[in-house]
Amino acid sequence: MVFRNAVVMFLSRGLSLLLTWLFLSGSPTGAGFPRESTPPPDATVTFAVIGDYGAASPAEAKVAALVASWRPAFILTTGDNYYRGAGDPAHPYDGSTGRYFCAFLHGVQPGPWCRSDAMSRDGNRFFPALGNHDYSDAGLNRYLAYFTLPGNGLSSTSGNERYYDFVWGPVHVFVLNSNAMEPDGIRPDSRQARWLRTGLAASTTPWQVVILHHPPYSSGPHGSTPDLQWPFAAWGADVVIAGHDHTYERIARDGIVYIVNGLGGGARYGLRRPVTGSVFRYNADWGALRVTATATTLDLAFYRVGDDRRPIDRYRIRAVAWVPSPASAEGGVAQDAILRYVFRPSYSNGNWTTVPVAAERYAARATSIAL
Repeated sequence: MVFRNAVVMFLSRGLSLLLTWLFLSGSPTGAGFPRESTPPPDATVTFAVIGDYGAASPAEAKVAALVASWRPAFILTTGDNYYRGAGDPAHPYDGSTGRYFCAFLHGVQPGPWCRSDAMSRDGNRFFPALGNHDYSDAGLNRYLAYFTLPGNGLSSTSGNERYYDFVWGPVHVFVLNSNAMEPDGIRPDSRQARWLRTGLAASTTPWQVVILHHPPYSSGPHGSTPDLQWPFAAWGADVVIAGHDHTYERIARDGIVYIVNGLGGGARYGLRRPVTGSVFRYNADWGALRVTATATTLDLAFYRVGDDRRPIDRYRIRAVAWVPSPASAEGGVAQDAILRYVFRPSYSNGNWTTVPVAAERYAARATSIAL
């Protein structure tokens, strides 16, 4: 038994070292920028989004390998970064996160799995959201002690690490705390919500991405969260990505896309009756969301583990300049308004094509977007 345990530990550490090597070798897309000089708004940036991953399971290892193969600039999580039993209780996040994503971490508490010399050389590139299991299984204090968010050289306007924002190239990311224990509240009229609304209104990047744990809308067993059905679209968000339900789902509501992305390594959930606006649902395997942002397009694609070539689901938003007609101008639409075209993916004969299916007008932001 002792020998068997030793072999398991050796193989596990070998996998951890392999993932670290994959992360560090080569130059990830959009990575390598010192924190005082993040990519410009017209750069192309690829990043990954994982959710409900912190189980230290074989599935998490496969998701980590999938993400590593993309060489993303950074990783976002939709919460539940640790589940009870995922490694040494004295080092909970080292076992659930550092073990698989050490090369993206910077300034975290070193541990047996993630040593200081193996961490990111380019500052922090791992940005989690708080999940309910981060409270119940690890505790808020351990979470805040482990992570430094958003990280040295990256500026946040929230004044705390429970929820925060940062800008990376053409993307402004807003990470919320959707747990009811949040002292600044989670309802649409809460202090946290007012912070988000102000930040979205002031944002000057082409794309605004909102990350949180509890989904505003979901067809999974946890279901939708009415308290978090904020007017994200009206405030200026382009996409809202959540977890909590261990499924993948894409939902079209209010002219923007909502995504449930919870297949990062925890036990998969079943699907229930589709909510209004549900376009695509999946729970057959674990996987991760790959997002590529330019000044004019935002591409979101979900891949299952073991197949990094053919996405299970793919979605594109495109921003194009729009000059209103006299009739629309009379209707009060600003001359510098922007159209965001939504594209439906179509796969045939081994090729992806996109077909426009909807268009929504958005008020232009404080600065013009290079189109």
